[in-house]
Amino acid sequence: MKAIPATKFLLLPPVGSDARKYLQSAGMKGSILKSVLLHKTAPQVAQEIHACIGCNECLLACPALAEHISIDVLNRETLSGAISAPVARFAQSCYQCGACVAPCPVGLHRDAMMMWIKVRLLRSGRGE
Repeated sequence: MKAIPATKFLLLPPVGSDARKYLQSAGMKGSILKSVLLHKTAPQVAQEIHACIGCNECLLACPALAEHISIDVLNRETLSGAISAPVARFAQSCYQCGACVAPCPVGLHRDAMMMWIKVRLLRSGRGE
C-alpha cells in the first residue's frame, strides 16, 4: 500500500459553503463559528470597503467572475441593501483563492469581503 503524497493542499480546510459543514462537524457553533467563517469583523469590512479606490483591479484578476459587475455595486452590496442576482452568482462562485488580493494597490482583501456577501445570502435563504 502506497502512502498518499503529502502536499499543502491536503492540509487546507474547506472554504465557502463546505466550510460551515466542516466546522460544525468539528463541534463549532454560534458566535465562534461565525467569527471563524468571517475572518473579519463588520467594522473591518466596512473600513476596507471605504478604503477601496474603485480601480477594479481585484475584479480583473478574479478567475470566478463570469459577468461584468462594477466594484461600486459590489462594495455597496457587501454590507447592506439588496443583493442583485449577478452579485449573488459571483459570491457563490468565489472560492476565496486570493487572486484579488495581490493586484489591489491599497492591499485590501476582497476575498474576505466576499465571505460577508455569502453570509448575507445564507441568512436570506439564497445561499448554498
